[in-house]
Amino acid sequence: MSSLLLSLQTLALVPVISQRYPAGRTSSYRGESRCGPASMAMIARGFHRRARLSDAALIESLDRVDDGHVVLATVPVGIVRMAAALRLSAIVHPGFDAAWVRRVLRRGGLVVALGRPRYLPPSEAHTGGHYVAIVGLSPHGGFIVNDPYRATSRRGRRYRVAVKTLASFI
Repeated sequence: MSSLLLSLQTLALVPVISQRYPAGRTSSYRGESRCGPASMAMIARGFHRRARLSDAALIESLDRVDDGHVVLATVPVGIVRMAAALRLSAIVHPGFDAAWVRRVLRRGGLVVALGRPRYLPPSEAHTGGHYVAIVGLSPHGGFIVNDPYRATSRRGRRYRVAVKTLASFI
């Protein structure tokens, strides 16, 4: 699995956006497979990119940048394409390296991580792979995660995870 470094600006926590029920969605919107674009939409909002679009329109536009198709699984290079479309820099960093993630966050960057949701207990995602945004450091050495998927609510979720838990996920 891979992590992605995004920009080096300082910012507060990015908003949580639901991949299933984003603001501005139409009746034809489908969000089950849009964790990658939804995670990137949270990053975009954190860096004040494409503010005129609704959350749903932003997710859909980023989904098209990925591979030209909508509602298909996103690959790591698709996340890099989305970052470029938002005029943010991104690199793929294979595997999990807690020191690297901390360095990125301390410099004001954000990390989009792809992993196996069954190893991230707070996540309600049920797929083989799932993207989340790592948006901060918790007071006790763990990480703050924005998760766009929630089966039991119309909202995404922000939670704290221990280093060991995040390492298992990625």
